[in-house]
Amino acid sequence: MSCPLTLFASHPADRQARPLLDELSAQLGARFGGDGRDSFQNWVDDNRHIFLLALSGKEVVGCGAVRPITDSVGEVKRMYAKHPGQGIGSMVLAGLEASARRAGYTELWLETRVANAEACRFYEQRGYQRIENYGKYTGRANAACFGKRLDSAAVTETYAEQLVGLYIEAYNDIEVADMVACLHPEVTFENVSAGEVTFRTEGKAAFAAQAEQAKWWFMERNQHIKAFRFENNRAEIDINYFAITAGALPEGVQLPAGLATSTIIELTGRSVFTFRDGLIATIQDIS
Repeated sequence: MSCPLTLFASHPADRQARPLLDELSAQLGARFGGDGRDSFQNWVDDNRHIFLLALSGKEVVGCGAVRPITDSVGEVKRMYAKHPGQGIGSMVLAGLEASARRAGYTELWLETRVANAEACRFYEQRGYQRIENYGKYTGRANAACFGKRLDSAAVTETYAEQLVGLYIEAYNDIEVADMVACLHPEVTFENVSAGEVTFRTEGKAAFAAQAEQAKWWFMERNQHIKAFRFENNRAEIDINYFAITAGALPEGVQLPAGLATSTIIELTGRSVFTFRDGLIATIQDIS
């Protein structure tokens, strides 16, 4: 993504939301003969009805909603990413799941078309499993219903790999806002060298402040993932790291001890991630 991606709570009738929902309806109508509008009526303004928009720069690029089926089950509706393949849908869904947990839901259900193979695959890769068709979808052979319990902080391997990939991409592009968008509000970050923690931050604000300072240290930096391993909600990557430190620094900014200006850095290392509420909860950079 060329601009930082942010999520914010909105309303389906908001002027920013309407064009995106119209675009979604037009695409669904053209592909499957129904635009889904009838399944998204009677919106209520309370914390049980959740509607999120994704913004990249000044462009609204994605949306998604949750509405109640029962006290404990919410239904995902109107999921849409304007630019496929950029992680927008993943971030919107993770945001909906986190908001649904806070609203007291323990499970999310959804329906998509059997013919919509990419949507079925998208949800399966993010921990959703086929369930019996519910409500008005009962007995409809063209409907595929999915469900996911929210009482587990775990993520799937595919989702973890995508989220870590987005984080590393943002790191390489020195896009702090995009890095922070991948993180849990209570994220902890550690640098570990020779088995000892040499630096630590707690929370998104502290991480962002450090990342904003660190972006002035380099003319160029790149982490290349050589290997990805995942088990029990824990991802580990092996990396090749290349960087060139800045030739000049803004007033008040200093390089860490041991680094000099205009220096090429090449090393190997690994990073370890854990996950919570569909976001990165801990990061350890190990050298």
